[in-house]
Amino acid sequence: MSQSQKEPTHKIIYNLMGFPVETTVEGKADTLKALLKRILEIGGTPAAVPATTSSPEKPNTPKCVQHKSPMKRGRKGWYCPRRNENTGEFCEETA
Repeated sequence: MSQSQKEPTHKIIYNLMGFPVETTVEGKADTLKALLKRILEIGGTPAAVPATTSSPEKPNTPKCVQHKSPMKRGRKGWYCPRRNENTGEFCEETA
């Protein structure tokens, strides 16, 4: 596989025998699924860490009025990356 087609990297945080463990695995979803299955088989439990999908919020990052979540910077300014729960369309809030 070429460097431009690098395998996705996934970070897993779980508890094993009362201790928090952080594991990084490279591969597609089937590789991740197999690893998660094995962790559960040996007694691992999900850690109480909220999943994040964006980078840490900076102090001057505006928040979406509707969702109260941090906006992302785009080519034309700030936008809300969330979707409307009813319609599935992207939020139209900008800053």
